[in-house]
Amino acid sequence: MPVAGNEAVRGERAVSVVGEVAPHGRGGAARWAGGGNEDTPHEQRRRRLAAAHPAHAVDLRLVTHHQLETLKNQVGVETFERLVQSTDPDTLKQIREYIPL
Repeated sequence: MPVAGNEAVRGERAVSVVGEVAPHGRGGAARWAGGGNEDTPHEQRRRRLAAAHPAHAVDLRLVTHHQLETLKNQVGVETFERLVQSTDPDTLKQIREYIPL
């Protein structure tokens, strides 16, 4: 694809490309001119999909707490306590800041 200045030429059509770093550290990909913060159907769909992603929709503390409670019920309280005691102290400290054990 021939490039003239900041225009990428595709067939008979020239598309203006602006090279800039995206806000919030999201990389230095080129952006198509006019594709800023427009509220296009594509952008609305993209935002809905991003909001529905499990990383944004799941409370990690609740899931982890539930998993630990399930483990405690499966192996018994004594074995669970031994597992907790054998955990790295720094890791255990960080876990206890967020999850009641």
